[in-house]
Amino acid sequence: MIWGDSDRIVDPDYGRAYAAAIPGAEFRLLPATGHVPQIETPDQLLGAIADFAAPRAAAGRSGPGGS
Repeated sequence: MIWGDSDRIVDPDYGRAYAAAIPGAEFRLLPATGHVPQIETPDQLLGAIADFAAPRAAAGRSGPGGS
């Protein structure tokens, strides 16, 4: 779950609760970001997605059939 620390529509505690309820989920709070991170802080959003995806992609490449 990626959440803005300045989200005035949905409190970050909701994001924490969602992440806790989903196996394997993580919670990431973006500073200086509100409810629309893809518009407000797109570089932070893409960085958070990359940070989450990179180790999983690397694990997939080294698994069965990977190189």
